[in-house]
Amino acid sequence: MTAGTRNYPGNKFDDVKTSLLKLEKFQKIVACADNSDLANNTSFTQAALGKAADGTGTKVPPGSCIAYKIVATNLSNVALTNTIISDQLPS
Repeated sequence: MTAGTRNYPGNKFDDVKTSLLKLEKFQKIVACADNSDLANNTSFTQAALGKAADGTGTKVPPGSCIAYKIVATNLSNVALTNTIISDQLPS
């Protein structure tokens, strides 16, 4: 390929100022033996769980588990196909 200026009439390659895929993380304290379907549960929160050094957050009772949910919203006008979203939990 040679260096130079290319002309693509009718195409706009503007800077993207907002993300086209919005990811939101939610969590909920649940009983570890809870086998209910949490997919449509609306009581998840984005608030921090666990007491921080400054006293903020929600205390997680001993023996409880935390369920996580990630909501992905496509903000573009392009369909997403073969998209994989993963979130590594801290070890």
